[in-house]
Amino acid sequence: MRFQLSGAVQIHAARGVVDVSSPMVRGVLAALLLEKGNAVPFERLVLALWDDPPPASAAKNLRLYVSQLRRQLRAADPSLGDCLATLRGGSGSGYRLTVDPGDVDVHRFAWLADRGFQALRRGSYPDVIIELGLAIQLWKGSVGQDCRASARLRARFDKFAELSLVAQERLIEAKLALGYSMELISDILSVIDQDPLREHGWGHLMCAYYFGGYPDKAYVAYGQLHEKLESQLGREPSQDLNALRYAISHDDRRFVRQWRFGNGEFPSNRAKIAKKY
Repeated sequence: MRFQLSGAVQIHAARGVVDVSSPMVRGVLAALLLEKGNAVPFERLVLALWDDPPPASAAKNLRLYVSQLRRQLRAADPSLGDCLATLRGGSGSGYRLTVDPGDVDVHRFAWLADRGFQALRRGSYPDVIIELGLAIQLWKGSVGQDCRASARLRARFDKFAELSLVAQERLIEAKLALGYSMELISDILSVIDQDPLREHGWGHLMCAYYFGGYPDKAYVAYGQLHEKLESQLGREPSQDLNALRYAISHDDRRFVRQWRFGNGEFPSNRAKIAKKY
């Protein structure tokens, strides 16, 4: 049994893929699954679905949505109906959906991504490719895109989108370190398309062109970023990108090979020179 929150909200049961009906019920399921089996107070679940102030009927409606969710879980797999518990007691009422976090795509995605990031810090690039490759395979698109959700819950969804972007960047970084170049261009451009003003992807594009034997295209990529940042944000590329451009212009392969966005590890004289570009 697996639960999918990225892309369409679905339950992957033995009898096949089950779509959860209605945005409200999908929102309840998403909010409960994000808690990794922990109890969710009734009031917090209300605020996960509605922004302040919630409608007067919120409490009544939430109970209805939970009841509908329990029926849909049971229809997907009879054993799942008992996994959604209603909690009552001195600390207040709430709900708990007891599911193994490893059976929820976004939790497994985050776990694999973290393993990949740890491998990158160790310099174990083949392990980075395995772990982040598996993580990215799980990613089907924005989390909760077909859910009813408040701004609070949307903010939690958005964190996974950011993690997906970072995982793609780190996978490219590991492949560059292993000697990949032009074969990465389409993946790098895909990352840039997701956030055209994010400098990580542009730096990777410059590196890939340089190692592929096209330094002129690396300069063009830098110029495109410069134009975008200046016209939309009123600023120039960071010192990181300037240092990379300088290294490419001086054919400093060692520096380009070791370049990482945001590491700040530039020789002081080179950093000063890079500011001129």
